[in-house]
Amino acid sequence: MKHVSLLVVAFMLTLVTPASMQASKNLSVYKDGFVTARVPVAEIDSMNFSDLTPPLTLDEYLAMPEDIADMLVDLAVSGSTSHDVEGLMAVLHATDLMGEDMVMNGTSWFYYDYCHENRLYNYRRTSMIWRYFMEVVKSANKVIETAPEGLLAAYRADTMGQGPSTAVKALGQAYAYRAFAYYYLVQLFQYTAYQDVPANLSLPTVPLLYAPNEPLYGQRTAAMPASVVLKQIEEDLLKAKYMLVAYRSSKTEINTYVVNGLLARYYLLIGAWDKAYEAATEVVWGYNIMPADELEDGFMDINNQEWIWGYDFTEERGISYPSFFSHISNLTHGYAGMNYSSKLIDARLYDQIPATDGRKRWFQSSTNYIDATQRAHASASSWKKDHANLKFGWKDEWAMDYCYMRASEMVLIQAEALARQGKETEAAAALAVLMANRDASWSKASVTVDDVLLQRRIELWGEGFAYFDLKRTNKGIDRTYQGSNHPFALVVPATDERWYYQLPEVAYSDYPALNVADKLPQLKPIAPVAISGTQMAFSFELEPFDTLVNCQMGIVYSLDPAFEKGKTKVYTTNMVG
Repeated sequence: MKHVSLLVVAFMLTLVTPASMQASKNLSVYKDGFVTARVPVAEIDSMNFSDLTPPLTLDEYLAMPEDIADMLVDLAVSGSTSHDVEGLMAVLHATDLMGEDMVMNGTSWFYYDYCHENRLYNYRRTSMIWRYFMEVVKSANKVIETAPEGLLAAYRADTMGQGPSTAVKALGQAYAYRAFAYYYLVQLFQYTAYQDVPANLSLPTVPLLYAPNEPLYGQRTAAMPASVVLKQIEEDLLKAKYMLVAYRSSKTEINTYVVNGLLARYYLLIGAWDKAYEAATEVVWGYNIMPADELEDGFMDINNQEWIWGYDFTEERGISYPSFFSHISNLTHGYAGMNYSSKLIDARLYDQIPATDGRKRWFQSSTNYIDATQRAHASASSWKKDHANLKFGWKDEWAMDYCYMRASEMVLIQAEALARQGKETEAAAALAVLMANRDASWSKASVTVDDVLLQRRIELWGEGFAYFDLKRTNKGIDRTYQGSNHPFALVVPATDERWYYQLPEVAYSDYPALNVADKLPQLKPIAPVAISGTQMAFSFELEPFDTLVNCQMGIVYSLDPAFEKGKTKVYTTNMVG
């Protein structure tokens, strides 16, 4: 019988250990590779490891992809109630502010990100990033573990126009979500720039967590080289592509277009230009570029014809002040709009947008004032500032949708991939598909890589790409130029350690193989060791702890109120003391 991945490890408990020493030690309860609780020894009443329970039910299995989609916008997953930790968009906004293209005019939430001062192991940002993406990984692994045996080998009924079963679609989405999470983790916790600095492929990044029914389960819990993590990302995405089709119930759901878009991003990251172009092309033909007359719609409706993937907020689900729109939109009655921390475009980037380009109207200008009164909340005022962004809008009940992927990005990937290969004429032809809907006067016969990167900065402003593009292209930032509208001077070279986050304290506690002493000598988490037996008196220390041993379900009975009703189901290693 398979079981949900759950493991209890603890410390030495012997009959000769002094009571005072026992009281200072904890039982560490592991669930899916994470410590979920630590209970003082003195508060443990008894243990019994004989209760067996099954993994996810079928209904839970089928619902998990939707649950992960909700998780990406769930404030609670971070373990914090702060207003700068609301899921994926909080990560993208924090990293955007670390670049040069966005100006933060105020000192509210995300200010330390803007200052490049939020990367250390004991800071909330690092913990928040880790928890969100690893929770996605763990949830995806639950689906992979629960999938019926042989589902991947004989899954698809293509005859008579039938598509994959719902069970197959759930599994395909799980692989895509796991790849999606690691795509961000490998970039956030280490340098990238793999084309300019190939040695970065050997740098240690993050552990790889697998489902218990996968051959590599428990074998890659150290900080794996970037090359290993990147290979796993590609393998998962290719599995997902094989298992999914275009049909889906909504744009919140991952389908084959989304997977191809993720593959295009991945191949762009590693510099596989031909594959990046091919994957992006498979997406572009299925979507239209939004026309010029839709550019001022506020980027808040998932029904936009070029949106490929996003989250559809309803009035019931809407999030107010912690939301992405509260922080990014100067038109809302949120943090940006009410002038706590308005978001502006970098003056130098703004000056590079031609007057004939419709995207110029995404940003306010003191010399060409845009009256956005009809689009703004009555309490909003910061949209009137010079260079204030008007790209992101507002509507009642905070029901603005989130965009994760759209067709314009795919066109830009096509163009960059071609330009990187020296095919500058073909790159211009690809880019023309976008520019025909942005600037009617644009008529370049060839474009360089820098031309395409400039268009990425303009088109994708505020959508969470600036930081990752700077890292992969090995560029730093300089906010000290003459005429800068940034409130303070800051220069961060491409090789500066501030470009990547330290693994958080919880990661070192949960994964002893990360060798914290080598990287952060000042941090000394208590690494758990294994315990066995059905009674505490029979437990003893076993080192080193082997994560590949057989696991069985059990119950910990505790006097600690942190445990629900003093009883929590756990797994323990199946060793006899």
